[in-house]
Amino acid sequence: MIDRLKRLTKKKDKFLRQLPDASRVLRASLVERYLTCGRANCRCSKGHKHGPFYYLSITLGVGKTKQIQIRPEQRALARQWIKNYRKTKILLEQISQINQEILQIKDNDTR
Repeated sequence: MIDRLKRLTKKKDKFLRQLPDASRVLRASLVERYLTCGRANCRCSKGHKHGPFYYLSITLGVGKTKQIQIRPEQRALARQWIKNYRKTKILLEQISQINQEILQIKDNDTR
């Protein structure tokens, strides 16, 4: 059991080192939109829409979504932060699973 505990701890440490910096995570989706302005003589009324415009779509709660427009030059940073969030979520799930196994091993040791 001690060998298994060591293996799990080593695996958990590996995942912990892979966690992105928490100050660089963003729970959102990046949306690209092309819009029409509504003016009858504008080229967008003939299919050549304005854009692209970039928005962060953020779910606030059940059925509530907020969209925030960002500048095109912020797009790469937003993508990276969203990627970091997704990676963090996956790694935390793996760490949680390992912690569960560690607790089970320690519980069996005390019996």
